[in-house]
Amino acid sequence: AIGNPFGLERTVTTGVINPRVITVTADAKTKLIGQADPVLTYSYSPADLMSGDSFSGSLTRMPGESIGSYAINQWSLTLGSNYTITFIGDHLVITGFYYIPVLFRR
Repeated sequence: AIGNPFGLERTVTTGVINPRVITVTADAKTKLIGQADPVLTYSYSPADLMSGDSFSGSLTRMPGESIGSYAINQWSLTLGSNYTITFIGDHLVITGFYYIPVLFRR
């Protein structure tokens, strides 16, 4: 038998490819009581996603229509299995109409 004349060995290397971490930050929103909800938007960083990758899904907020503050949550927003999202929520604030009494003198 001739053996291995070039001294080459076959090496198998295994590794773990971790998903890329993206931080998504919800934008604070406000509305007047009785109005439709504004579109819930967000920003993210780092801003350079891999070519062809994009967000799908949407944000949501806690239910309620009374004056107050309602948490905005990640709900179905995703980038797929190549990313891990760290979500920073904010709030939708519902405000009321302001009544300012005006006194007239005659």
